[in-house]
Amino acid sequence: MWKDFGGITINLNLDKDMPVISSSNLAFKKIDTRIYQYVSDTLPGENLEIVIDENWYQNILSTLRSPYLPMTLMMFLPFILIVLAVVIFIVWRLRKKKKQKS
Repeated sequence: MWKDFGGITINLNLDKDMPVISSSNLAFKKIDTRIYQYVSDTLPGENLEIVIDENWYQNILSTLRSPYLPMTLMMFLPFILIVLAVVIFIVWRLRKKKKQKS
């Protein structure tokens, strides 16, 4: 649709809560802390995609603060208990077998 233009510059000034470009179909250059820039003489040939995300430690903290964490843990609790019971049973059987050989 564009017949002609002088170029494109995209400046991203990211917030401290979402400081990371997780992925993008453009090659952004890091200018400073949480500041990225893309400069080109042509428009991208496809839709612009930029995914901004948290740092790994922010991700862990937000998971622990999630209101869904207790429900998720309760949902997986039966499976965790079954695995724990199987491991305890195997350890008990191995110790019992070892004592019988002694």
